[in-house]
Amino acid sequence: MYETGVWSDLSIITATETFRVHRAVVFPANAKLRRDARIPNSKASVEMEEREVVVDAMLRHFYELPILWLHNVPHSASLTPGVGLSDALLSRCTDCVHLMFAAAKYDIERLGVSALRMFQLCMSSHFIKSGHMIDLGCLFMDLAKDRVSLDLYKEGIDVVVNATHRKLAGIVNDAFAWESSTPTRHTRDWSCPRQSRWDEATKKRPAPDEA
Repeated sequence: MYETGVWSDLSIITATETFRVHRAVVFPANAKLRRDARIPNSKASVEMEEREVVVDAMLRHFYELPILWLHNVPHSASLTPGVGLSDALLSRCTDCVHLMFAAAKYDIERLGVSALRMFQLCMSSHFIKSGHMIDLGCLFMDLAKDRVSLDLYKEGIDVVVNATHRKLAGIVNDAFAWESSTPTRHTRDWSCPRQSRWDEATKKRPAPDEA
């Protein structure tokens, strides 16, 4: 029923896709969506600011359907031709971060935990590039400022900290990653909270004309 939209009586509208769903499924599953649909002169539709892939995951959760990308870490054999593994990991982590915050916003704890676990698995991959890791850490920090529960924030920060610790030597020697990270006020806090480790790593930083 979800994938065909047959007998749907509610539209969930995103910037790139409109989902035809069923009130009998969605309303009991989520109080916020139920409230959002009960506005004056409602036209049986709800507009959501979240990305299409995130809303699809939320709706699949409500319909108790599998969300395959939350259970499979990208690997070489699964890649689309022309897409690098680090790019695939970046894309997957980006979706996970947005899903974590959407799950917190809509009070879908179990889905948020699943997104956090996949985020952790992808960030732990040896194949993710230093620059991509910095981008993801900054994305998480930017979204975490006012849109996440304290517990999820702490766990997500732990993932970012642990992952960047493992990549620290590569980050300080990667001109692009270093340039991306140094202007960000949060970056040093989560990439290397221990002063001695930061000092040791940055000793190996090449001079600007060598980077």
